[in-house]
Amino acid sequence: MVGPEDRRRRHRPMGQGQYAGRSRMDHPPEFETFRLIAERPVVVDFTSIPLQELAMREWRRRIRDVYGDVPGGGFVAQHAMDANYRAMTREKAAQLSAEYRARFAVLDRETPWPGKPLYENGTYKAVSLETPH
Repeated sequence: MVGPEDRRRRHRPMGQGQYAGRSRMDHPPEFETFRLIAERPVVVDFTSIPLQELAMREWRRRIRDVYGDVPGGGFVAQHAMDANYRAMTREKAAQLSAEYRARFAVLDRETPWPGKPLYENGTYKAVSLETPH
């Protein structure tokens, strides 16, 4: 079965460097390997915690922006983050797109979304965050 990460890898713009010319993505918190498999930059990766203090602050800010401020920590908090991400609205996605220049998102298949997904399987769908002209 071809997943959204496979489709992204086959249809990415080419450039120099690992992520040059590639579109930034939002993704569910349980997709900790998404950026590696899809070879795409992401807004934040739940399990890739930076070691430098300033970078950790930025990581935490992005976690809150994308997945919400949830109680607890570690993988216990992941369930609440998953629920928040599944409740993503077009307005919230537009805010994230403007703040982090994310052009696409991988959403739960059941998350309401205006317009047709770019790709969809039994669990997830890939959507464009860009406003149609």
